Amino acid sequence: MATVLAAGRVAAGVVSLVAPRGGVWLRPTAAREASLLGRGLGARDVLLGAGVLRALASGRGTAEWGWFAAASDLVDGAGGALEWRRLTPAERTWVGAVFALAACEAAVALSLAGGDTEALRGVLPVIPE
Repeated sequence: MATVLAAGRVAAGVVSLVAPRGGVWLRPTAAREASLLGRGLGARDVLLGAGVLRALASGRGTAEWGWFAAASDLVDGAGGALEWRRLTPAERTWVGAVFALAACEAAVALSLAGGDTEALRGVLPVIPE
């Protein structure tokens, strides 16, 4: 599952790099800003997906990379949720899908950590002892 999620993230990132205004989540006010944002998010997704794939191949750091991926989608979803009242129904569906993806990635990361929340504490130091 981690491989599928990571490969999907790399593919989505490449699409955003090539066609940065293609996502339903992006309601641009100006083409230039939309392209910059889309490419930046695409680069982030390629980096995170490649990091997970490399960690899986090496057998080291898989849970940490998984938590980074989950956290990035959680933050994206939170940003969308803050604008909830202004979103169209399609955009609200997209925000929900981003939260669902973050939950899947968190479950995979927890599984990769063998259920050990110490790995989470290393990534998110605000987790209480």
